[in-house]
Amino acid sequence: MTANYQSIRERTTRAVDAVMAETVKQFPLKKGKADASRQIREFQAVLRTGGTRNTSVSGGVARDWMVRIAAGKAQLHVDRVANPDVTIAVGDKIQATSRVGSPWFEVLELDDRGHARLIAELGQA
Repeated sequence: MTANYQSIRERTTRAVDAVMAETVKQFPLKKGKADASRQIREFQAVLRTGGTRNTSVSGGVARDWMVRIAAGKAQLHVDRVANPDVTIAVGDKIQATSRVGSPWFEVLELDDRGHARLIAELGQA
């Protein structure tokens, strides 16, 4: 049963990426300087931008606070099966090379515990 679930999950990830993925370029950094132990990579991933929402100081949704956080927040979803050699670290820079102006993002947080995807929370670089 587990093998069947994994197969379905991998097919679903490939189907989503076939429609939503775009080319991004990763610039590995360590303490703000080029990380020589990792190379610059270009790969396909799902980059979702514009996920801003009204939040309170505590992080929850608040109707009376009404502060809009819109500092270039984004998420990068990397297919682990298609990109097994991609390692992303907090502080790395990501360039959306397929987008107009090739905008830059910085990796703020990383969720590497998922089976199917490596998910990076990005901010404006």
